[in-house]
Amino acid sequence: MSIMTGIVTRKATGLVRAVGPLGLFAFSMFAVNLGMPLTYMILNVPAFYPGADLGISILLTGVLSIFVAFVYWTLSVSMPRSGGDYVFNTRILHPSLGFAFNWIFVMFNLFYGGWAAWGITTMGLSPLFYMLSIQTGDPMFAAVNATLASPAIVFLIGAVLILLTVALFTTGTRRAFQLVTAVFFASMLTVIVMILLLATSSRETFIASLGHLTGTDYQGVIDTAVGQGFLPNAPFSGESTIYSMVWPWFMFPFAMFTTFFAGEIKDIKKSQFVGLFGSIVFSVLICLLIWYLSLRAFGYEFLGAIGWTYAFPVFPFINVLAGLLTENVVVSAIVAGALALWTYSWIFTTQMISSRSVFAWGIDKILPEVATGVSGRWRTPVASLVISAAIQMVFLAACSFTPYFATLTGMIGLSAVIAVTGISAILFPYRIKDVYDKSPARIQVGRIPLVSLAGIVVAVSSGYLTYRTIVDDFAFSNNPESVGTVVGLFVSGFVIWIAAYLVRKKQGIDIMAGYRELPIE
Repeated sequence: MSIMTGIVTRKATGLVRAVGPLGLFAFSMFAVNLGMPLTYMILNVPAFYPGADLGISILLTGVLSIFVAFVYWTLSVSMPRSGGDYVFNTRILHPSLGFAFNWIFVMFNLFYGGWAAWGITTMGLSPLFYMLSIQTGDPMFAAVNATLASPAIVFLIGAVLILLTVALFTTGTRRAFQLVTAVFFASMLTVIVMILLLATSSRETFIASLGHLTGTDYQGVIDTAVGQGFLPNAPFSGESTIYSMVWPWFMFPFAMFTTFFAGEIKDIKKSQFVGLFGSIVFSVLICLLIWYLSLRAFGYEFLGAIGWTYAFPVFPFINVLAGLLTENVVVSAIVAGALALWTYSWIFTTQMISSRSVFAWGIDKILPEVATGVSGRWRTPVASLVISAAIQMVFLAACSFTPYFATLTGMIGLSAVIAVTGISAILFPYRIKDVYDKSPARIQVGRIPLVSLAGIVVAVSSGYLTYRTIVDDFAFSNNPESVGTVVGLFVSGFVIWIAAYLVRKKQGIDIMAGYRELPIE
């Protein structure tokens, strides 16, 4: 064991099992996220998928996500290590392939972490102060909202939050998950308030408030959208419903984020089950409830029309629209400000999972040993957390001061990683049979491993939805910047792994030997 000031690297990872079922459930709910993804789903499906039934789309995607959860649950319980799909795919498929796909997953998640730090102000605080300004008529709130539009202010607020988050996660995983749980309860409170508003308000109230507070004409929004090509009142279409599944697919499968720190989970079989399956079922039910209440309060045609035109003084977040249903300034502010909490959660979820992948790369000698540095006092992977936070800061700066990342999305790459992990699940009982035979999650259907059957469903469904994301112009993921970035990351991932292999070989180290066994605990 070598020792540096404040940091130790060891044959055991040095990490501790500090996360229980409640913390995992909260973390998985934040990974699914009832903030921005929910708004995009509720606005874009009625707008761009004529005849689609979003309720059916949510249910179907929820069912597929249960299969995803089972695959990741089985693999993480069988291989309870840091790194998530990196560990699974490098041991079952091939190290270079597993690293290349995990490299895509990590870099896009760090991008979304930086984007979320940018979005705290632009999509969280800005709508909050807009709502306060129109509800109170106080010009001070409008002035604050105008100040928040400054790129320097956006960067400063995001940078402070990234630094506070990495400091918290560095000084103890147990303490960090206490914050995660507290923020989750606060975030769910805003959701409950929004649900109550939607359930107790009428469409007539919304139409009147919309015109009075924002100067937006309800029917005028619909007429404008129709004039631009929007198709209201389209008959039910099964095809459109299937196509629209790309939107809830951006949410529910990512409950599996908890598998990236499987080595730090107490009673992993039980805790992962609660976190993965519980969060998917709960979030599906919440999304269905919000969707049907939104139909009642706002109307299908209006939701589609405003999603088509964005004819609103600010981005028409679903919580901002709900905030118009009450004249109570405090309640309106709670609902309108909800997105700030849900958006902040992407900073710590992406930082947490990415740091564990970086840590796993170091364990397998792809990165220098310093990447595996663990605090002797707090038992946290300090080096990989700092690396992840630094990359988030770079993406935050790019989002704040440049226009390039405005159209970048990573869903093609993220969905492809799930499909590849589905293939690993199919092969798991045969490629590393000794690990499968000892697994506490070993379940057979006759002579066929249940994880292989689930893997077939995941590989096929995720492969199809990845394809739909590529060909669907309304999924906003097939622009040249996004496709080029996915391809570039995949190629660069192979290059990095091969370079590491050659460097280590020159040093007399055979990194392939490490892949023939599970990483250290």
